[in-house]
Amino acid sequence: MQTQWAIDPLQDDSKRNQCFIIIADNMDGKRLKEFGLKLGLSSIDVEDIVDNSDERFAKCMNLLRTWYSKFAPKVNWNNLLEASHTCKLANIGEKLGTRHRTWGILDIVQYYLRRSNATNVHVD
Repeated sequence: MQTQWAIDPLQDDSKRNQCFIIIADNMDGKRLKEFGLKLGLSSIDVEDIVDNSDERFAKCMNLLRTWYSKFAPKVNWNNLLEASHTCKLANIGEKLGTRHRTWGILDIVQYYLRRSNATNVHVD
């Protein structure tokens, strides 16, 4: 039962996008290159993204989407937390942690609602 709500939010499209937006909103532009490298992207990929003329938010979203598309089978929540911690982006780690705890509570509620609906028990 616990695995029902302990799902990595990066495996859900909507939650993954919300995570990426939180990171992009709070990213220090000076640390974007380091962050991309800590996520395991090649220096060529990171340079291509960081050196383009987009705004900081768009660069960060592009970097995160590139990271996800390259490493999707092994991407997990801890990768983001470790990279943000290593790059001294504590505010991002805190915001992600807060959001993840919220999702965990919502997942538990949804699990019990689905379960109660399956047995025709209604929660008022």
